[in-house]
Amino acid sequence: MTVINFNQVQQEHSQLWILIGFWSVVVATAGFMLVYIYNGGVDMRYEVKQGEAHLQKAIADNADKKVHLYGLLTPQALDAIAQAHGLVKEVHPQYRGIGDGIAVVGATER
Repeated sequence: MTVINFNQVQQEHSQLWILIGFWSVVVATAGFMLVYIYNGGVDMRYEVKQGEAHLQKAIADNADKKVHLYGLLTPQALDAIAQAHGLVKEVHPQYRGIGDGIAVVGATER
């Protein structure tokens, strides 16, 4: 006669279901983490593309401003600005050198 111990069979099945449940949770968590990491990579790539586009626009704007600035600093434009403000170009400028004393304009010598 065969004696079947149902209590032992149920215990083995309950341990099996606990193991299956544990690994199901681990696999599901790993799947969600992989999706989360993938979405982070996609978002980062999108932000990099947006940053590159913004950088290219800033470089183009900077180039336009440099062209405008260099146009304002041509000798002809500077002469026109000086004449508009009543400045006169000095014919024989005297530059300071190293070791020159400080001269006060309009001071009399004693």
